[in-house]
Amino acid sequence: MSPSTIFDVQLGLGYAPWLLAMTKYGWPRLKAMDRVRAHRAIALLHSFRFFGLVFLLPGVVGSGLPAAFAAPAAYGDFATGLLAMLALMTCGIVACSGCSSWAST
Repeated sequence: MSPSTIFDVQLGLGYAPWLLAMTKYGWPRLKAMDRVRAHRAIALLHSFRFFGLVFLLPGVVGSGLPAAFAAPAAYGDFATGLLAMLALMTCGIVACSGCSSWAST
């Protein structure tokens, strides 16, 4: 199997269970929550986005990964994680939480 096919299969198999779980369990619960609690739940999920920094570590990903992709993807994930944590910390402050929740999604 080619590396591209393996990546596509891995990506699809990674997203399919999340889609099924969110459709069955997540979305109905989020719809039932008030807006602040729903934002807090979504921000909590996004606060783990710092794992994209592994794209910058030599030896963790293949040498064929273009630097033009790796750096923006790594720092984009890192920024998203930080903004999600900011949204979680400022959730009680009405003026800040709307901006930080919007920025992290």
